Amino acid sequence: MPADAAAKGMKLERYASGAGAMLLLRRAASGKVVSASSHLLFRATVLATMALVFLFTFHYPSLLSRSFTLSSGAGAGEGGAAAHASHRSLLMSSSSASASAASAGEAIAHTYNHIYGLSITGLRFFTVYGPWGRPDMAYFFFAKSIVSGEPITLFRAADGADARRDFTYIDDVVKGCLGALDTSGKSTGSSKSGKKSGPAPLRVYNLGNTSPVPVTRMVAILEKLLGKKANKRIVAMPSNGDVPFTHANVTHAAHDFGYRPTTSLDAGLRHFVDWFADYYKLKLDVPKIAAKVAGAGKPSSSSASKKKKKAAAMSASS
Repeated sequence: MPADAAAKGMKLERYASGAGAMLLLRRAASGKVVSASSHLLFRATVLATMALVFLFTFHYPSLLSRSFTLSSGAGAGEGGAAAHASHRSLLMSSSSASASAASAGEAIAHTYNHIYGLSITGLRFFTVYGPWGRPDMAYFFFAKSIVSGEPITLFRAADGADARRDFTYIDDVVKGCLGALDTSGKSTGSSKSGKKSGPAPLRVYNLGNTSPVPVTRMVAILEKLLGKKANKRIVAMPSNGDVPFTHANVTHAAHDFGYRPTTSLDAGLRHFVDWFADYYKLKLDVPKIAAKVAGAGKPSSSSASKKKKKAAAMSASS
């Protein structure tokens, strides 16, 4: 296990088992919704949120001195004006089932915060990608389709523009999660009376990359890294259930716990494809990515030799 991954695991374990802190991190919405079963996803998501906050509040009263962290997928920040929504306010208008489910989860969390003094932090994730990602996310199944030669479907908005997403690399999101946990406040509910002693913290943050990229650009990067062209099928974006772009405003996350995403889509997809090829035992028609990244920025032996000769000549002349 890489050192950085081990360090992250140790820190997360501290929250899971440490005496002074408690983490309950629940994903509120899937980033990919099948329209035929979207109502089932909505119901399951809302019921899961209600069950967790209920158990957290009533069946485990000792946890009322700790905090509850609620996370949602990119759908929580999608849809018209909500695509660049405020952090502190709940999203009351959504254009997809997953976004509505996330909004409902935030509303339920707000209720338990208000009534029972449960400290809650909501995290909205924007199109998270990277190694060990979800196979139902576009970047993942696009990579599989490109390798196997199967067609991929790309959406184009009504105005002719390509769909854009605020792709966020997993390492940046993990840093944001840890930052939110490190700065979370305590609940104010009483384990004896069930009443709160005062207002409890209620926070909502967007965790994104802050720079929407056309999905076609993402595909072009995958084509280059995989050494194979995609069989693209361009269709009009459905008017119900999807949005032309997502864009995270991370101002509050940056202010409150120093959240600053640093991974570009090119760099993040390099790491993903490196893992992807190793995991599926693929032999790509391009040099191993890790080797290319490791050698980036290093001068070649010929250029180094020329520099040495030039330095020696200057020394002799002086």
